[in-house]
Amino acid sequence: AIFTDPQLVHEINTAYIDWTLAVAKKAAMLEGIDAFFISDDWGSSTGPLIAPDQFDEFFIPPFRRMVQGLKSLGFPVIMHNDGNIWDMLDGLVGTGISGYNPVERAAGMDLNKVKERYPGKLCCIGNVDNKITLVSGSVEEVIAETKECLEIGMPGGGYILSSDHSFHDDIPLENISAMIETVKKYGKY
Repeated sequence: AIFTDPQLVHEINTAYIDWTLAVAKKAAMLEGIDAFFISDDWGSSTGPLIAPDQFDEFFIPPFRRMVQGLKSLGFPVIMHNDGNIWDMLDGLVGTGISGYNPVERAAGMDLNKVKERYPGKLCCIGNVDNKITLVSGSVEEVIAETKECLEIGMPGGGYILSSDHSFHDDIPLENISAMIETVKKYGKY
């Protein structure tokens, strides 16, 4: 539709953002809301799913309106976005998001580079590899990678350690436990 009916894409985005903000206004009245979590996947493991110029034209303006509307309700906005989104990250951070999850290591998203590029602007969440290290790594390798993430992510604040995506059945419990225990031991600000 981007090529054949771009106006339709704009109309769908407008309707989606209007709906999201209406629901968020109701949700903001509930107790226990700490942040809004937006989930969109714009990247694959090798790069963007859409040309960055099309992304900037069709999706950044409505996304900015959504983020600013959510923030106006008094809550930080955390964006979940899988994959390698380097070519889109400036635009997404420019919308005013507060956090970025999952900083997917396996897709080439380097926690150190993200922290350097957006110092003090973005809370990074993730970066322990859930495709190799957590699945087939030894407990010692999980501990080492978890410590590495903490050493990179914690300076200057704005870091929450987690896997670089969800936990799944292929991850041995001892590796999940090793990650959690390492955070308890080394992950205090």
